[in-house]
Amino acid sequence: MAHSVRLLAAFVLILCASRLSSAEELPLRMAINHYFPPFGWAEGGKLLGFDVDLANALCKTMSRTCRIQAVGYGDRVPGLKLGRFDVLVTPTTGNDPWVKSVILTRSYGNTSSVFLAPEAFGPEVSARTVAGRRIGVKRNSPHETFMRERFGDAAKVETFISIGHALRALGDGSVDLLFVPTFSAVGYLRKSASKGIGIVGAPVTAPPFGASLHIAVRPKETALRDALDRALSALTEDGTHARLVAKYFPPMVAPTMAPVQSLPR
Repeated sequence: MAHSVRLLAAFVLILCASRLSSAEELPLRMAINHYFPPFGWAEGGKLLGFDVDLANALCKTMSRTCRIQAVGYGDRVPGLKLGRFDVLVTPTTGNDPWVKSVILTRSYGNTSSVFLAPEAFGPEVSARTVAGRRIGVKRNSPHETFMRERFGDAAKVETFISIGHALRALGDGSVDLLFVPTFSAVGYLRKSASKGIGIVGAPVTAPPFGASLHIAVRPKETALRDALDRALSALTEDGTHARLVAKYFPPMVAPTMAPVQSLPR
């Protein structure tokens, strides 16, 4: 009887090891938001961007075979929950309302906001330089609140229903200056419509404009989260992360993408 029990236990161990090995051999499905340059976009039938390169580097560091796939903004959480992919590699902050339904890795960057203006505006933003100017912001946003509190007496604050509308207003001269999330600004500056327009002054990193960015996985995937954490640490230490930041972000924005060393569990 004891011999039979030992044989059964050995069989169970072999079966579990076999299943674990098979799971590790399956391609790791990494989802990228392909409508969010410079993090991700589609071009010529290929996915490109910072998150694409980061995902590939993570897979190489973890010695995993990966399959990178596109995901729309609205499909991020449902896709992860329903198992359509394993890892969500797209900017996710601890402030996002749905993060309680996932677990996050350590940081791989940070959000911020910047001022955009034509080159003739000058190198700084102050009460003096904005006096009498038109500043564009997204309506009912923290950016609108900040601009009204800081420069409302000196400048005219113009609001728009979306960041896209605000960017178009800057391009056609309807406003003199914009205050927008850095990543929207960087994506806009990659387009020809932004010719003659640039970032003015230093990025604003104080809350609510600054928050750490993370990769998300399903709640039970703690081992995968830990493996990604180790890989992110390795990419930071060997300089890969810094090289990717330099590839996709302007020099004045790059320091804001320095990852936070840890995330409270």
